[in-house]
Amino acid sequence: MNYYAAALREHGVAGENPDGLMIKGRHVCGECVVMMALCSPFSKSRKGAKLGDHVIRTLEEIFEVEEPADFYDSCKGVFFDKRLSSKNRLSIMCFRGVEYFILSNFGGHIAKIGVRNKEIIDKPRDGYFYKEAFSVKGRLTEGCTILLSTDSFSEKLSDREIMGNLSPQMCVNSEYMEYALDFMAQSVTGKGEKRPCSAAALCIR
Repeated sequence: MNYYAAALREHGVAGENPDGLMIKGRHVCGECVVMMALCSPFSKSRKGAKLGDHVIRTLEEIFEVEEPADFYDSCKGVFFDKRLSSKNRLSIMCFRGVEYFILSNFGGHIAKIGVRNKEIIDKPRDGYFYKEAFSVKGRLTEGCTILLSTDSFSEKLSDREIMGNLSPQMCVNSEYMEYALDFMAQSVTGKGEKRPCSAAALCIR
């Protein structure tokens, strides 16, 4: 199984994007493990940017140092058990082979794009374990693309535009993924979006 990935952060008219964005992979015992995360701080000032950067650096440390079997408990304990204010939005998705988990305190921002449809997969199906925080676990099939993005990115794009650029047939390499995100970002800007926008995409072959 191969993963192709890309990430994008656009500043918007304000000139600064405080979002923290991450997509990283590593091999463990011959198996590929990938973690992607998006932190959107409540504060859009430099203080918010520092928080977003701190969250991503902490996640990178967890990802690089700990065993994949411990990722879920570590991320949940560090960020979602009473520590991170619900005003600061954070969504984490981790893949290990075809299995994945999501930890989030804001739903509706992770989409799975298949051959014929787009499905939102970060929904609190089993309720919340703390305030707005929830978790989802599942399995993915080869031949799908995952898109994690802010409202400012996804709200301006139709399902047809997203599927047209990120459908499994288009999953050929990471360079194309970068091109697709950049192309969609230009479309978002062309439709008048002024807020900063961030997105990460990963396809599975």
